[in-house]
Amino acid sequence: LKELLCAVLFGPVVNSLLNLVLIEPVVRTQLKLADELRGHAAASFAVGVAGGYSNYVAISNTAIHIKCGGSDRLSCYAAAGVAALFLLVHPLVSIVGYVPTLVVAATCVYIGIDFLVDNLLAPLLNFQIASASIAFLLFACCQQVGMLSGVVIGLLGCQLWALAFGSRANKCKDE
Repeated sequence: LKELLCAVLFGPVVNSLLNLVLIEPVVRTQLKLADELRGHAAASFAVGVAGGYSNYVAISNTAIHIKCGGSDRLSCYAAAGVAALFLLVHPLVSIVGYVPTLVVAATCVYIGIDFLVDNLLAPLLNFQIASASIAFLLFACCQQVGMLSGVVIGLLGCQLWALAFGSRANKCKDE
């Protein structure tokens, strides 16, 4: 049951929200979070009814694509073309198995360090003490009580904070 709960929380629910919030600085655009979340909820429901799985990872892939230098439509078409080749040309799929594990591990470490720098170190360097304190507190909570409990505590804490002090969603609604 714990694994199922983790899959539901870390899949469409938490990752959609986190990815949408974290992509704003990358795309340098203020998103209408309520509209984006409604769209992702509708899409997740539709693919679930059809027997598929939601594609919240696409948001992360967009952020990674932009951070790696992809900034125009041509780079998106090139990435989609390579993905289509791996999907449609069967022998290419087997090539992925030859990618050394250390290359995959190094890529994951790079993404993890970049995430930590963007969310833990950058707020400190920009003197955003409240943001840095909350990020460090949530990170420490996840380290102490486990990822699932830490995320649940973080979600509940952020909801209570939003109820007590107002939320970004209300500001977006007023605009």
